[in-house]
Amino acid sequence: MRWVYDKSTSRYRSAPIVQHRGAVCRCLTGPSRMWKYSLPVVLVLLLAYTVFSVQLQWRSVTWRQPRRAGKETSTSKVLQTTQRGKYDAIDNTSRSWTTVESGSTTHSHRTIVQTVRPTGASNCVTHTSIAFIKVHKCGSTTLQRSFLRFGFTHRLNVALPRGRDSPTIGHDGLITRDDYEPSPGGARWDLFAHHGTYNRTQLLQLMKKDTKFITVLREPVSRLLSAFHYFRMERYFPGLMNETGQGSPVVTYLDDVKKWNSVYVPPKDRDFADHICIRNCMSRDLGLPEEDFDNRTAIDKFIRGIERDFSLVMILEHLDQSLILLRRRMCWLFEDIIYDNLYWSRKARYRKRDVITEDRRQNFIEENYADYLLYKHFKTVLLDIIKKEGKDFDPELQHFKRINAVIGRNCHTVTRPKSFILGPSQWNQRIRIYNHFCTLIRQEREFWDKMFRKRYKAMKKTIH
Repeated sequence: MRWVYDKSTSRYRSAPIVQHRGAVCRCLTGPSRMWKYSLPVVLVLLLAYTVFSVQLQWRSVTWRQPRRAGKETSTSKVLQTTQRGKYDAIDNTSRSWTTVESGSTTHSHRTIVQTVRPTGASNCVTHTSIAFIKVHKCGSTTLQRSFLRFGFTHRLNVALPRGRDSPTIGHDGLITRDDYEPSPGGARWDLFAHHGTYNRTQLLQLMKKDTKFITVLREPVSRLLSAFHYFRMERYFPGLMNETGQGSPVVTYLDDVKKWNSVYVPPKDRDFADHICIRNCMSRDLGLPEEDFDNRTAIDKFIRGIERDFSLVMILEHLDQSLILLRRRMCWLFEDIIYDNLYWSRKARYRKRDVITEDRRQNFIEENYADYLLYKHFKTVLLDIIKKEGKDFDPELQHFKRINAVIGRNCHTVTRPKSFILGPSQWNQRIRIYNHFCTLIRQEREFWDKMFRKRYKAMKKTIH
């Protein structure tokens, strides 16, 4: 209680103590005259928070200085804050550094503490000239994200489609000057990771001489299921939906593959038609002409050529093993091969709806024998390579799976930590993962293409 003076009675009287609330509380819960201010204030605060979050996600980018030959693993040195476009390291012997762009300045920020070089490769040099031939619906988008992230962090010249957003560079194995964006200064490409039919001769005319070719294959029927659902291919087979009824269109298709292929009507849009395929699609993407689809001699020669030309043919069903081989062959780090495995596994859940009998599988193989032989051969090659990698391969593989799983879980939590640490092992030093790295591993081609275009534009201004 407190005493107040009442002028009407000229006496003091008792009155309850009123607790004073903060300005925000008075605004939201105070007298009615305050309500006219509360809603605008809340909306402005929400809008400001949303804009800040979007800008933070968009401008969170990282890159690192390429590692040098003969240097042992060292903790990443931090860059001094510099004006955008000027990146001067404190210590030139540092093997790794990263930055986060914000406003007009570039702020130092480490994404991951350096991991060690692959086992038995203490003197190897990180290989940065790579052509990744992206085979449709073979998990190649997941790998593309890793390759483009690698290209950006290492400041590589990456092939880009000219003047517009497109997943493809060139058509039918031919790349003209109208198909790609010129690199700053006319430099050759370090990295090719967009869709494009394999043409080794032409790619080597545009890329570095030491370019290594990488691709990925998938079990043919599994690849068909993915493509059929993703592209809604039932639209291109007249009468298929009527015969399917309430069932699965792809199952109806597999009941008589030859019949439905004979009535196939391709999409009218050329860009889209490049992505739709009904026979030997993996072989087609790797350059096998359609007239050789039923020529066993030509198919065998084609497979031998791929084995000769490619440094690594990955298999989606053995993705983690393939990535460990990629890390070893290219002298990369664990951080270079990390991928968003939770995102990839969620996209594959549709498969359970389709019942694929052995008869249906054989129907498909008869019409896609080149793909069947291609996949069978390189799956055998991959497993043979793994057997020869030594006893340390499986422990390294299991360690990578654990690291990738931990990163996936932490990056997908609702209350994502600002950073988290993975302990050291014989394959890596202590690794600190920062929040924005979780954003980067989920970015797809459209994001990276915009970032490369932005960088190229700035570089071209500097050159001119």
